Amino acid sequence: MNNNIWKYIVVIESLVIVHLVRKIRRPSKNNLEELKQYKGKDVDVGNVIDSIHGAKSLFKQLSKKYHPDKYTNTDKHAIALDIYQRMTNNRRNFKVLKELENEAVSNL
Repeated sequence: MNNNIWKYIVVIESLVIVHLVRKIRRPSKNNLEELKQYKGKDVDVGNVIDSIHGAKSLFKQLSKKYHPDKYTNTDKHAIALDIYQRMTNNRRNFKVLKELENEAVSNL
């Protein structure tokens, strides 16, 4: 009797594992639609590599250097706030961070 219970448990666990493996291997329709929109578009591989390796450190450096709190009670506070918000939104995009750094240097 006790042996039969364990057989049922093993069968149920096996079915759950098979179901989960099939679900992982089969991409969802939403992911496929999202990937199709990028089909045929050029990818800037250099920016991807730089974003993977350098965006985090560049963001830290820029956020310390151009934080809006450094420009409080000045006429440049609004500009610094705008640049900082855009930096935060693009914290993983190295190319955009470099452009924002150039903008910050020229405007602040």
